[in-house]
Amino acid sequence: MNATAIATPLPRQVRWQDYELGIVYHYDLDVYMPGGHQHENSRLIPLDPNLYQPEKLDTDQWLKAAVSMGARYAILTATHHQGFLQWQSDVYPFGLKQTSFRSGKADVVDDFVASCRKYHVDPGLYVGVRFNAYRGVYGAGSARP
Repeated sequence: MNATAIATPLPRQVRWQDYELGIVYHYDLDVYMPGGHQHENSRLIPLDPNLYQPEKLDTDQWLKAAVSMGARYAILTATHHQGFLQWQSDVYPFGLKQTSFRSGKADVVDDFVASCRKYHVDPGLYVGVRFNAYRGVYGAGSARP
């Protein structure tokens, strides 16, 4: 590289910088733990999927709030410490399909992306793989301590 050359960002880096403001909707099955959320324990103990009962879930409301604060992108934690999928899967047996919430037919990821598109906010998904209480994975792919 020429010593006098100036580094310039790639187009995708410029696009990211132009977003300026975004929001992350971060929750998992463990927010419904009896006695309240216990972050460390939620990594170790698989919970009953039927704890997941967000009776007033409204992803349109989430995105209206995002737009009102000026967010140009929004990220949903699609799965985290529990390993609980907030979308439908015929392959993985621990997620919305195994709940009574919306008769096992809910798909929060699909709802979220549809709301993002409706309100012209770019969607993103966070899929946590470092912890998975359902599979007994605790930290960077290692087994439980």
